[in-house]
Amino acid sequence: MDAKEAIASCATIPEQLRDLDPVLFEAVVAELLAGFGWKVSVTPPTRDGGYDILGLTTDPSGLRTSWLVECKRYRADHKVGVEIARQIVGVKTHIGVPNAVLVTTSCVRSANPVFHSPGGPATL
Repeated sequence: MDAKEAIASCATIPEQLRDLDPVLFEAVVAELLAGFGWKVSVTPPTRDGGYDILGLTTDPSGLRTSWLVECKRYRADHKVGVEIARQIVGVKTHIGVPNAVLVTTSCVRSANPVFHSPGGPATL
């Protein structure tokens, strides 16, 4: 199954997203972002540098913005730890990309949706 087939299948049964292979889940996220007009580059499955997708958006004025995307395909009861969010913020700061987004099939485990990072506060 390729990303477009997975999107079509999951459109009718969204819970199937949790059953996708993690690499296919990343491809699905990249395909969806590309559908919104993003230019996307998926990193290799191993040694990905701390993020899964590098995205580039262009606003109506022509201003381009870079995004790091981290994908976590988890069961509904397997919450993403705040350490994952902190990691992607650290990678974003280290390589100088202004934005990051965490995409998950679960939710983030945090009592406090805001934490402080070197680049300023980050919201979960």
